[in-house]
Parts: sequence; C-alpha cells; structure tokens
Amino acid sequence: MNPNLKLIYLVKSLSEDRGERRIISASLVILLRKRKIFMKLMVPFARFLPHVNNSKFILWHSLILCFSGKKNISYNPNFILDSLKATSSYDCAKSAKELYLHSGFGRGINYKQLFHKLKEILPNRLFIFHHYDKRGFLEKSWINLLSLIKDFGWTVIISTSYLDDNISKQLEQKGFLIANRLNIGLCLGAYKDLVLILSSNVQISSNLQSLILCNNSTLPILDESYFTDKLSILIDNYESSKQPTLVGLTDSSERGCYHLQSYFLYANTLCLKSKFWNKFWLSFNLFQEKEELINAGEIGLSQYVLSKGFTLKALYPLIENLIYNEDMSIKLSKLGFSNPGQLNQSLFAWENLLDKGCPLIKKRVIFDLDNVNDQIFPITSIEKYINNGRKDIIIEDIKENFISRNINL
Repeated sequence: MNPNLKLIYLVKSLSEDRGERRIISASLVILLRKRKIFMKLMVPFARFLPHVNNSKFILWHSLILCFSGKKNISYNPNFILDSLKATSSYDCAKSAKELYLHSGFGRGINYKQLFHKLKEILPNRLFIFHHYDKRGFLEKSWINLLSLIKDFGWTVIISTSYLDDNISKQLEQKGFLIANRLNIGLCLGAYKDLVLILSSNVQISSNLQSLILCNNSTLPILDESYFTDKLSILIDNYESSKQPTLVGLTDSSERGCYHLQSYFLYANTLCLKSKFWNKFWLSFNLFQEKEELINAGEIGLSQYVLSKGFTLKALYPLIENLIYNEDMSIKLSKLGFSNPGQLNQSLFAWENLLDKGCPLIKKRVIFDLDNVNDQIFPITSIEKYINNGRKDIIIEDIKENFISRNINL
C-alpha cells in the first residue's frame, strides 16, 4: 500500500476537522522523518508488539501498525491525538500552519518577484483580477477590458493558479503583473494573499489610494465604457471620502446577513489605511470548504467592517431597485421569491441590472440557471445586450467557457 494512503487512514481517524488534519499530517511527517530507520526496523515486528498504556508508546505503536498495513487503529483516537499533541513536532506543525495562514507569501509561486515589482511601481490605483479556469483559458473580453483599465492609469494584477503559458506571456508583454499561486481559498484566498502583501510594505500601502478586487465569475457583456464609467464614479465619489468605504456593484442579505457581493469590491483610501481592514484579512481562515469561505469571507467582511463603522455602498442596491422597478418585482414574484432577504439579484434580476448599466453578468446566469415559466434560456436573452462590434468576441468567450465548465481534467 502507498505510504501516503497509510498515513491518510490514520489522520482521518484522529480528527474530522480539516484544519486540524493538516496539522496532524504535517506533525506526523516531521516525526517520521526523524525516525526513518526505527520505523523500517519495527514494521516487520508490528504484530508481536504488546499493547501498553504509555502515551509515547501508544503513538509509535499506532504508526507502526499503520505502516504494517492495518487500517483500523487499536487505541482510542483521543489517546493517540493527545500523545501527538505532546510532541515538539506537533508544536512545529501548528506554528508553521499559523504562519502560513497569516502570511500573504505562503501560497504564492512568484509572490516575492511580484512584491519587488510593486515596490518599484508603487501603484496609486490597483486592480486585482483573480482568474480560475481548468484549461488556463482567459476570456478575450476580459483581456480587452483589463487593457483599457490599465490605460486609465490603474496597475493590474492578474492572480491565477493556472493560466495558459502563451496567454501569460502575452499579458506580461502588455505590462500586466501576474500573481501565480496555489489554488487555496478560491478568489477570497487570492484577495487575502494580495491584500497582506500590499500591507506588508509601508511604501506600497501608503501610496495606494484605491483598490479593486474582482474575479472572473462574470463576463463583461456591455460595452467597456460602462465599466470604465463605474471606475470614474468610484474615484470621484469615494476615493477621497472622509469615511472608510467599501463599495460593490450589488448587495444582498441572502443567508440572513447583509453583504456586498465579492465578485467586485472597491476599497477607498481610508478603508485601505484602516487597521480593521488588515485585521480582517489577517484573521480570515481560507482553509475551508466553499460555503464556509463565502460565509466567513464575502459575508464576514461586510459584517465585520460594518461593525467597525465603515460605510458600505452598492452601485445597484437591491432595495432601491425593488422600490423603483415594478417589473423586476413582478418577475421575482413569479420565480417564487416572497421577500428581499431571499434575493440574489446578480442571478435572478440580471436583466434589470444590465438594463440599468451594470457591466457584468454572472456566468452562472448563462450556464446554470434553470429555464422557468416557459421563458427562453438566459443565454438566448443576452444577445440584445451585446454591442455588435464585440459580439464575435463575447460568443467565442461563452463557447470556450462552456468547454471549461464541462471538462474533466
């Protein structure tokens, strides 16, 4: 049996908590590296070793039995875990995980090079775009829009765990910064890493006036001017505000808590200078499943900064849209929604958002929403929103996304 599988059986039996399992795994690896020869000698005699109550013996006996091929452990898991926790190896593994959690550099492949480039550039306005695609594909519509954003004076970082080499080279030639990272914590993990890197240097953080966190869960359907107009609004209305301000395109109280949706977030100068902004990202645990990441990250951020006196704004607020748009209210009622707290307007009122000039559409709308009430598919409805000059690009991007979302790699 593969030695790694043998360890996995033991680790899973000791804890159900994913975070603790990481520490257990790391501490066992440290222990075994120290006792390679001992383990090699003792495994053949595993079945002859007696059961005793000595805590250190319980731990090593369990490891020997594990590597002899026995899946079921012979001791109480709590006794084994207590024995492991008493070792210096466990303390080292725990400290390493805490450092890994709180350091922005731990999950980066080229973060140090990126950090030095940022120190040279000292960006005033920074646009962080997190990308994920199984095939390393990046939409042409996004590349064109990011190029325009760069032309507007923003420094653009493209964060990714996998980007096609040819695309990556083209982007670097265009002057984009690429942040290569391990795929841990989804877009929120990338946000955490890069926010902590920015705050780790006084020169970088003191020069930064505006920050946008964005991801490719959306497509820029409308003409690029709709997006750049929003950038001007954010700078003119919020950059120099006397209140720490966090702005999103849309808001929601889905899951019972008010929050700005994290596919697009803008932080103004005072937000970036606030100790609470950095404190949140320092404490945010990205070693969680997707639903917990959303609860602790997307929802948790809004709830935390609200409690610290920040101003939260949505450019397309749900309540305002419901008050002034009867058609939107009627459509949502037909879909079975009975109160605002249930709504995610980026999914279920997407046409209203596009009609009002919101430049992005969620990919989930195009690919994942069920057809209801005998209406046409959302993918059929988006054609009227696409400028003729961009239609070929958008359609090609959608076709490529369809492949990426339905491929097993």
